[in-house]
Amino acid sequence: MQRENPNAFALMEKLKEIHLKNQALFPRESRLYLEIPRYGKENLEYLQGTSVSKETNKFKEWFTGLKESVLGAADDAELAGFNFDASKLMYTDVFGEDIHKVPITGMYALETSQVSLNIIDGIKRYTKSGLKQRKLIELNPFAQALQNVTAETIPKGDKGSARAAATIGKFFRGKQKTTRGKSIRNIIQREFQGVHTNSWIGRSSLPYVGKVSNLAPFIQKSLNRAGAIGSFGIFAANVLPSAVKNRFGALVQNLIESSGGRFLTLRSYHQGKFRALKMIMAHTTSLYETGPKSLDGQLMLLFDPGQGIFENFVKQQFGRSLAGDAAGLSFFTSPRQFLDLEVQTELLSGMLHHQRVTQTINGVPTELKYIDAWEIRNGQIELKEGIDKEWAQGGKKFNEFKNRSHELNNRLVGTYAKIDQPEVMRYALGRALFFLKRFFMSMFMNRLATTRTSNALGTVSTGYYTSTLFAVVKLLRTRSIGAITSEEKINAKKFVADAALQMFMSFLLVNLFKWYGAEDPDKYDRMKERSGALNEDDFDLTGWLFNHTLVATMATLLETETFGVLNPVEYNAKKGEWNFSYGRRTVKQLTNTGKSMADPLGLWNTSYQKMVDAYSNFALYLEDKPNAYWKKDTGPYWFQKADQPKFWKDIFSIFGITGTQVSPVEAAEKEAYKQRR
Repeated sequence: MQRENPNAFALMEKLKEIHLKNQALFPRESRLYLEIPRYGKENLEYLQGTSVSKETNKFKEWFTGLKESVLGAADDAELAGFNFDASKLMYTDVFGEDIHKVPITGMYALETSQVSLNIIDGIKRYTKSGLKQRKLIELNPFAQALQNVTAETIPKGDKGSARAAATIGKFFRGKQKTTRGKSIRNIIQREFQGVHTNSWIGRSSLPYVGKVSNLAPFIQKSLNRAGAIGSFGIFAANVLPSAVKNRFGALVQNLIESSGGRFLTLRSYHQGKFRALKMIMAHTTSLYETGPKSLDGQLMLLFDPGQGIFENFVKQQFGRSLAGDAAGLSFFTSPRQFLDLEVQTELLSGMLHHQRVTQTINGVPTELKYIDAWEIRNGQIELKEGIDKEWAQGGKKFNEFKNRSHELNNRLVGTYAKIDQPEVMRYALGRALFFLKRFFMSMFMNRLATTRTSNALGTVSTGYYTSTLFAVVKLLRTRSIGAITSEEKINAKKFVADAALQMFMSFLLVNLFKWYGAEDPDKYDRMKERSGALNEDDFDLTGWLFNHTLVATMATLLETETFGVLNPVEYNAKKGEWNFSYGRRTVKQLTNTGKSMADPLGLWNTSYQKMVDAYSNFALYLEDKPNAYWKKDTGPYWFQKADQPKFWKDIFSIFGITGTQVSPVEAAEKEAYKQRR
């Protein structure tokens, strides 16, 4: 190689140098030395001719990968719902008692045919994991002491723990002690031991159920596969109206939070919109580039608004390609992911514009927006000179701000990052029940929680519905505006903004879109008159966009009303006037929300049920049964027309091709059906 390809040889020597240098910082038991990190292959690698073992034929490689994707693999800890298992690593006999449970990646005992040859990104991932393991081992004694102190019971004979509990136990009394102790134990298990699930369905091995435990990986992977199929079928090829509605819903939540004026204001939020667009575009356009990124691109990595940007950057910077994304089918959901990240970046940018820092040059202080406190030096993002270094990366104030932005994002759009998952997600049943509902817990607490501390926000907070109710009661009792605290005033502003936005969207639907809800039998005919579907002869671009805007507004209003209808009036189409609803719509909406959350078959209906329906309808088609065909048109595509076999619609729905994208009338009917349930 040195003679025939000196550049490749020089690169290999440099990689060896970096690989060995990094491992010098790791525990001895976690070093690979000259072996490459062992991570599983991406989809594209199965299609290419790469393999560690050249003797392995491609068919055997595919078969092994397929088998492990169903029955379990050594690197299952990389997937959601699986726990870290040290016995699945290459070197298990040298692990000491003190560290054998602390997770590390890149050392899985994979078959050589299943090892990814994306070596550069593999070294980055392994290095990050090794450094994290080293820090966790360093912190482990403190974590175990904290777990013992906050435990519900003190182990017999553990006098040290008993003394510690007697000293510190006054902070963990009664029920609070039990709840806090359980939460701390779960966090320690997750971060220090890699225990992400607490249910036998999700474990890779079970000491108490014998051979039945072999079913655990199959069951958990079936759940994961069902989630992937269900979400792909709902979101893929569905920019209009699903992704746009999702973006508008998050936008409404940002406006509500901005109205409170604590962590950002309406002014700073709108000031940050243009910069947010620059940041997201800088990030998106450099996905397939290597080398130093621009200032805006590095701001995205530094503050990580989606809590996954930096993780993906470490995981796949050099090995990411258009072909790889195409093989992984990620292009189908990219528009939705882009819009999700864009609105999250708007929130971050608004906070960065709101936060002020002081820069002192030659003794003269100048106040800067935090967004303007950064610059590029030697290709890397750095804090400008003259600013307190605690605002720099890793500093106390920087960490507080970053945690605050992440927590605020969780409260507004839901908890999707691994580290922020609620306790119920530790159970396979919980993950199934909360499929596509991960927004619920944090958004519910943001509105209806009682007063509690928030370390991430650095405040004592109350749900803004709850706080406003208490403030009204207090105001009626004391008849003094001075009795209202600043926290209650902030929450009251958010409550009013929530109600005002709901009223605004309702007025838009009635006055601009002439949409009167269930009382209007002609609404779909009016939509059809404006424009047919994208693939139909009566298509009109202006009318089509108008109809899709109507659907997006209706869907956004429905989403905003999930936790209660704050709009006190409703439109009576028969009388042509607005009337007070006296809470009638609130009760109806809360009933619908309760039914949706209590639906145990949501995951099944959106995933495997489609396959069952496709099989059943195909069997009817082979038998030439009359009910194997549509009796009337059910959508804009050929396979949704009368006299067409039903199984085609079931198959296409798996890929998200349902008709709502090209036909806003179809989308409106589905949204209206949600309201009637």
